[in-house]
Amino acid sequence: MILMLFLLLTLIACTRPDDPPSQQMPVTLTFVSNGGAHVTPITASPGDALEAPEEPYRPGHRFVIWHDDALLTSPFVFDKMPDEDTILYAEWVVADIRIRLHSGLSSRFDKIVAGSSHTFGLTMDGRVLAWGLNIHGQLGDGTNIYRDQAVETSVNEALHVDETVVKMATGDMHSMALTSTGRVLTWGGNVSGQLGVESDHDRVEPQDITPALTLESDEHVTEIAAGGHQSLALTSTGRLWVWGINRYDTPGIPVVDPVFMPYELTSVLPLETEESLVSIASGKGHVLVLTSNGRILGWGVNHVGQLGDGTMLDRFVAMEIPLPLDFEQDEHVVHIDAKVDQSLALTSNHRLFIWGANHHGQSGIGTSHAHMTPVETSASLNLALDEHIDHVFSSGQHVMVMTSHHRVWAWGRNDAGQLGDGTLINRHAAVDITERLHALNDRPLIGMSLGLTSSHAWTTSGDVLVWGQMTLESGKTPENQTYEQPMPMGMSWLTDNQMAVTGIASGWDHQFAWTDNQKLWAWGNNSHGQLGEGTTHARFSPVMAPLLDGLQKDETVIVMTGGGAHSLGLTSTGRVFTMGDNVKGQLGTGSWQSSMIPVFITPSFGLDFHDRIINIASGGWHNLALSTSGKLFGWGWNEHGQVGDGTTEDRFIPVDITTHLPLFEDETIVMINAGAYHSFAITSFNRVFAWGANGHGQLGDGSKQDRLSPVEMTTSFSLEQGETIVTLDGGGSHSLAVTSNGRLMAFGANNYGQMLEPKGHDHPVPLDLTNRLGLNDDETVARTAAGGYFNVVLTSEGRVLSWGRNNHGQLGDGSKTDRAFIFDITTHLGLAEIQSVVDLVAGAWHVSVLTNDGIPLTWGRNQLGQTGLPPTIGWLSNVDVTTMTFAFGAPLDLPHLEQSGFIFEGWYVDAAFQVPFTLRWAPSYDVTLYAKWRVTNDDDTTNG
Repeated sequence: MILMLFLLLTLIACTRPDDPPSQQMPVTLTFVSNGGAHVTPITASPGDALEAPEEPYRPGHRFVIWHDDALLTSPFVFDKMPDEDTILYAEWVVADIRIRLHSGLSSRFDKIVAGSSHTFGLTMDGRVLAWGLNIHGQLGDGTNIYRDQAVETSVNEALHVDETVVKMATGDMHSMALTSTGRVLTWGGNVSGQLGVESDHDRVEPQDITPALTLESDEHVTEIAAGGHQSLALTSTGRLWVWGINRYDTPGIPVVDPVFMPYELTSVLPLETEESLVSIASGKGHVLVLTSNGRILGWGVNHVGQLGDGTMLDRFVAMEIPLPLDFEQDEHVVHIDAKVDQSLALTSNHRLFIWGANHHGQSGIGTSHAHMTPVETSASLNLALDEHIDHVFSSGQHVMVMTSHHRVWAWGRNDAGQLGDGTLINRHAAVDITERLHALNDRPLIGMSLGLTSSHAWTTSGDVLVWGQMTLESGKTPENQTYEQPMPMGMSWLTDNQMAVTGIASGWDHQFAWTDNQKLWAWGNNSHGQLGEGTTHARFSPVMAPLLDGLQKDETVIVMTGGGAHSLGLTSTGRVFTMGDNVKGQLGTGSWQSSMIPVFITPSFGLDFHDRIINIASGGWHNLALSTSGKLFGWGWNEHGQVGDGTTEDRFIPVDITTHLPLFEDETIVMINAGAYHSFAITSFNRVFAWGANGHGQLGDGSKQDRLSPVEMTTSFSLEQGETIVTLDGGGSHSLAVTSNGRLMAFGANNYGQMLEPKGHDHPVPLDLTNRLGLNDDETVARTAAGGYFNVVLTSEGRVLSWGRNNHGQLGDGSKTDRAFIFDITTHLGLAEIQSVVDLVAGAWHVSVLTNDGIPLTWGRNQLGQTGLPPTIGWLSNVDVTTMTFAFGAPLDLPHLEQSGFIFEGWYVDAAFQVPFTLRWAPSYDVTLYAKWRVTNDDDTTNG
């Protein structure tokens, strides 16, 4: 009995409430991916909360679910850790692969109509396509959505059977169409009544306003015109109808402003007996009409002489504009045009007269002052004796003519390269651009259309050439804004100075190169003076940066780096200079003041006497600097913590953030790098730290949380024994890392295939891409360049590989097709046998590489000259796209196309038609293919 009582008391004593519970042994979830990418095991205590790992990747397959049995009959639920070690098995289904087929036929245009902010294309098969600004519905596609690619318009649906659009006109924010049956359709902005309907509401789809014109039974509209906020229509009987803004008291209209319904003006015009109107034109605030007697009448705004009457007085009644015609030869006016504040006329003797605005040199006679009376421009052209002007085209700010010798001359505004002469220089006298056009096209041109900052020309085969700055003006990004294959930069700046490039650096859309004679050169976007040469003019070819004048004896520039619109440089004496945009304090000067010339900011670091800056890095709007003593400085924009000082306050002078890194004794920082909005550092102990924006996992720490101070993420890498991270490279919202073994790791956004996987999930933990690069035995990754949404790497064998976004040709593969798989650019570089690539850099949308003999090669976006190549003339592509779906590995049955007048020559993987598509089975990735055609006539060319 006593023994039993003793045992009971002992038991009670051993189970007191305050004793800790027994510890459970951890269990492990192991993943068998069944052919997919490796998934890291999860180890935790039984019952712990459990989240599913990121779905693995397997080429040509789609992940379904994890099972806890090898037969895939028991789906596993991720809620809490199981009680024992468990093996999970991946279930897959064969993925559907999309093949997008660009037929290249329906994109052939019969005409282009370019407005100031939107553009229309009339195709050979009778359709109307549109692109550009659409805030008022001026594209007529039923929406207010901005379109950077051509879309079908509702005009096509508004047409009757066998009815087609024969003419179009564009105002500032409205559009007009004239059909083959004489109907007038209007759509877009209507604040001034320019649509001819009974209200001021915008219309996103075409409105038939023909009934409002009260035409006679046998009368129909023959001409339409639009300018600013006004519209005009001319009928077959010579009657003129106007509507819209009436700020300048259009003659005969009893109301001031606006006129919502069409109003006939014919009776108040000073016409002679039997004289009628044959043509109309509308500028921004003035109107011209041409009569059957060859007279030009005009009225409206006249502040720069656009009415040609010798004054600058606005005219409220129509008046005749005299031209010095040769009546003995029966010379008369055959064509008139009015655009913005300029007017012009072409005569039967092929003489061209221009008057009005001339601040861009658009009169073409070598002056820049307005002309209040017509001046003969044709006499200023260097034409052959038997050559004359056949056609003239104007945007109001630049002008082009086509001659009887099939030559094209251009003059006027050229700030966006719209003249096509390879410069950004306004031309006050005509320049011959024929050879530049013929370099891409050997078929006759039959028409042109000019927007304010762009130019279009179309050929007999329906191909369209386009040049200028389309993204600002009409949304469409043409081929001329990009170089889709590597091109050698113009070499005159090197050969003329007998020098070679020894280093290159890139900002988002500007670049630098330093040469073996200690000179620094710059080119590209210069909107805020980031090139440091004292202006804000974009440079399409390298210019010498004058900062060298401020260098000390024997001091040279050793490092350059660029951000969104600013630049940072380091000299051999450790001095730091900045230039360009300073809206976020990124110049480190203590103010918001931008600078077009270099500003030396070294004293702002507060360095000890023996300490100096040895490395620098630039993000989008922030910078880092590293000193010899291992101090790390940051400054600039800090919204995401990218400066690394534990706050989100912008820093206008460098701040020492060294203490924000938990360094060990004797540990120092040895490498720094900055992405668009995030930052990296590597220490002497091979530890990796990251901070800043992390919305896509670009810090690689396993989270998507911004980090205001540096956090160590070394353990996120799956490194081998003795392997370390040696370089890091931050892109727009993803990052790259190279290990001491030459392996490539990537983490962050995958919205364009940056992770070498189909577009989709972000990767907040580093992913080993090495086995996806197609490397040879013993070949490793030597250098990386992370662009905005793409990557380029240089291997130990000198190969250059690219993948990711390709909307500006930045992958160098001859196309604009995004790639979630590797493309080997090396053979496209055109290297000589003794040449090799030794360095590469990437901006937001372009790439440059440097060869061992000091030659830079470049490709990608060139809107602002960032490739160092001139603005060129290229093809406008609006192609019909058909998408076919195949199961991975299934036999491919691609269509063989037929089109009258053309011979189909097969499908190609690039728009330049260099690489034919030869696969017989559906690959593991989506593919975009391009149809190659050959014209069947004698002077046939392909659409390549």
